[in-house]
Amino acid sequence: MGVKVVVTLDGSELSAKILPVVARLAEASNAQIVLLTVHKPPRGITEIEEPTFVSAETSAQKVVDTLVTPPHGGRTILSREEAEEDLRAAALDDLKVASRFLEKQGIDVEREVVFSNNTAEAIVETARTKKATMIAMATHGRSGLSETIHGSVASEVLSSGTFPVLLIRPI
Repeated sequence: MGVKVVVTLDGSELSAKILPVVARLAEASNAQIVLLTVHKPPRGITEIEEPTFVSAETSAQKVVDTLVTPPHGGRTILSREEAEEDLRAAALDDLKVASRFLEKQGIDVEREVVFSNNTAEAIVETARTKKATMIAMATHGRSGLSETIHGSVASEVLSSGTFPVLLIRPI
C-alpha cells in the first residue's frame, strides 16, 4: 500500500503553509495527497430580503449565507441540498490553487469537501475512509487559556490517536 496523506486546508493563509512541507514529503515517498476542507453544513435558505452579489474572490464559506439574486428579479429560494451543492463547488474551486501547486510537482492529488459540525471528527473519518497513512495540518499553536476558549482542531485530531499527524506551526 502506498503512502496517502490527508492535508487539511481551511482557506486561510496559515493552513496553506503546510503545502511546501507535504510537497517535499510526497516527492520523497511518492505519496498521494488528499486535500481536505471541512465546512459546517449549510442551512436551507427560504427567501432573501436584500439581494447580495458575490464577487469572484468570495471564499467558499461565505457562499453558505450568501446568494445571488437572478437578473430578472424575484426571490431566490435554495434548499439545504442546493446550498450544499453551491458550497461544495466553491470549496472545490478554492482547493484548485493548492492542487495545481502540488500537481505541477508531479504529485497525485485528490480534492475532498466534507460537511460536518465537528471538524476534527470529519478529518479523522475522512482519513479512515480514504485509507490514509497520515494527516498533515498547520496549527495556530494555541495553548493554555487561548486553546480552551478557541478550541483546537489539531489537538482533537491528535488526541484521536488514530493516525500519525504531521503538524507545522508557521512562525
